[in-house]
Amino acid sequence: MHPAVAFRLGCIAFLFGVGAASIGIGAGWILIAAFPAVAILIALHFSRRHKLLARKPESSRKFLVFAVIVSIAALGALYDTWHTARYKNTAPPRYEALDMRGLIISNPYVAGGRQEFVVQGKAPGHRYLVRGRMYPKVSYGDEVLIRGTVTYPETLGRRGNLMRRGVHGTLSFPAVQITARGARVGVRGRLYAVRNAFRDALIRILPSDEAALVNGVTLGGYGGLGADLVNAMRRSGTMHLVALSGYNVAIVASLVMTACLALFGRRTALAISIGIIALFVLMTGAEASVVRAAVMGFIGAAALNVGRTRDQSTAIAATAALMVLANPKMLVFDAGFQLSFLALLGIVYVRPLVKRLSKFKNKGFLSWKENLLTTVSAQLAVAPLLIAQFGAVPLAAVPANLAVLWLIPGIMLMGFITAFVGIVAYPLALPLGFLLHAPLAYVIATIQFFG
Repeated sequence: MHPAVAFRLGCIAFLFGVGAASIGIGAGWILIAAFPAVAILIALHFSRRHKLLARKPESSRKFLVFAVIVSIAALGALYDTWHTARYKNTAPPRYEALDMRGLIISNPYVAGGRQEFVVQGKAPGHRYLVRGRMYPKVSYGDEVLIRGTVTYPETLGRRGNLMRRGVHGTLSFPAVQITARGARVGVRGRLYAVRNAFRDALIRILPSDEAALVNGVTLGGYGGLGADLVNAMRRSGTMHLVALSGYNVAIVASLVMTACLALFGRRTALAISIGIIALFVLMTGAEASVVRAAVMGFIGAAALNVGRTRDQSTAIAATAALMVLANPKMLVFDAGFQLSFLALLGIVYVRPLVKRLSKFKNKGFLSWKENLLTTVSAQLAVAPLLIAQFGAVPLAAVPANLAVLWLIPGIMLMGFITAFVGIVAYPLALPLGFLLHAPLAYVIATIQFFG
């Protein structure tokens, strides 16, 4: 068996074990299956002396592969079980009323007239998700005093979602008092400050929905978008535009790499680009789709640097395994992770089939054929999950995406330039904002038409 195939099977087995344990299939059941496999593995170690196995080396190899795969699946289940046990062991007492001094450890998410953030108490495990009023406005690294009622999730899905974020309970509209601004900022806090400065600059320059849209396309998130526009994006299948998907990250990476290659040699440009993209991932909150795109890009860059062609299947398997190794709960409880990988699998494996059926020979005007193939392939791949989770698939997704995707690279580039100029010299950014108005107005009108 080729080493790359063996590696992919190992990654899939690990993911299977983690997923099985996450949905309640205890590690014990997988271990029961693993014991015979391990026994076979040990027996095969001495199989060269056995005449029957010596005469059938192919059977010996198949048994060996089976034993290793089951053993890796068992390790995945054990890893998820250990992760869950560690989470439970660090859980604080179940308070009803909480009066706690803590540190804000996430970039506050602002939408719908409220802000949401995670606060970490001084004791290990005292970490809570806070959904509060808009004021006082808090920032990453602020020290706050929280007083409120804690609610704890009862269903597996909600427990898993909190476990994925490392929090143990939720506080809705507690009393929040800031006791120290910027008590602990660090590199991540400074990156969040840059992101917030970009966001605020665009808000000053553009109308509200347009500013929120270009912020979502460049930095991720739909905070600031009107409720009607958000609903239209969901119905038209264009919500991924503000989810900072791999498509957006690929555009950023292309812009950064092009600029670096113009200034430095190939290897230096590659190293600098990887560093900038890593900082960009942290700045945007390290969402699953962004991390997936970045890790795959790093794997591809490393492969090219050592002179090997990147195997997409191996890169996908390695990326999924690495992300689940970092946080096993995202495999089952993070819809963004699932949709991101399903869309990627659709583009890699379904797209060639769709292209063969379409008989397209070129990219078409403004790459409309390429965009059509990509959109159809991704939608076919994510359709089963959308039906299972939301009960429907947006039929308008294909024409809506076809109508707007060709404008996204230009909007992202102009958005970054406008925000930067707006921070440095606000009056000079106003003409740039005027240039952005037409494409943004077109995108919003198209989304509303199909939604």
